[in-house]
Amino acid sequence: FTKWRKCFENHAEHYYPEIKKILKAVMRAEDEVSVDVVRAALPSIGINEMQLTWDISQADQDLQAFLEFKTSGDAQSTCEAHELGGFESYRLLTAEYDPVTQGTKGALMTGIVGMMKKTQKTPKELKTLIRDLEERTKDYKMKLGESPDKAVVESVFTGLLGAETTRILIQRNVFGNYKESREILRLL
Repeated sequence: FTKWRKCFENHAEHYYPEIKKILKAVMRAEDEVSVDVVRAALPSIGINEMQLTWDISQADQDLQAFLEFKTSGDAQSTCEAHELGGFESYRLLTAEYDPVTQGTKGALMTGIVGMMKKTQKTPKELKTLIRDLEERTKDYKMKLGESPDKAVVESVFTGLLGAETTRILIQRNVFGNYKESREILRLL
């Protein structure tokens, strides 16, 4: 299904530039996705509706027709049963046939937890490690649509700081937690 989904997204992007961003957000949605929901979400995904060269309502109808034409069996029944439009049909299809597997979630979490093995020797190395942790956390959120467990990220962050850095930060009256990592980076 992933190959089919990517072909579909590329085809849609050809006719509707920027729609891939919308489809990625639709895929992660937990609730029903209508044209109004898409319009309301555009700013949060970095799209200004006024700059689009196409109409969202028309795209929704075209996507629905395309999905009904290009699917078969249960997938086609899913599309036809929901007269809510292409965005909602796409959300339902991806939820059923392209779910995020526990393996993906586990692999991303392993990337974060695996940082506990890394140690810093200099402030510059610590800055690099903190930025790497931030990137891995953002990647997790982008791919899964949810943040990693806060307690895990906090534990990894504390482990990256090490005892000596934590002692120095406490002396400077900065509590070393992940939420305050920007302040810690500034002090190093």
